[in-house]
Amino acid sequence: MEHNELSLLTPYKMGNFHLSHRIVLGPMTRSRSYGNTPQPHAILYYSQKATNGGLLISEAIGVSNTAKGNLDERASGSMEADCKSSA
Repeated sequence: MEHNELSLLTPYKMGNFHLSHRIVLGPMTRSRSYGNTPQPHAILYYSQKATNGGLLISEAIGVSNTAKGNLDERASGSMEADCKSSA
């Protein structure tokens, strides 16, 4: 019996998307959307994790203050520290 391995680094077509590899960064809850609005630092954070031809699903934001566990609480450390540790 022949064993075929599928490499995570091979291209993949998903609908209209042509991905250069099969590694996906899934959504995370980082609790950084103050006032239920994405903040400018999110651009830096996700651009550091983006790959050419890759799929990145950004974090969700709360639909209201009552829909969150903790109002405007940081998940860990400061926003600046998160961006620096991602570089």
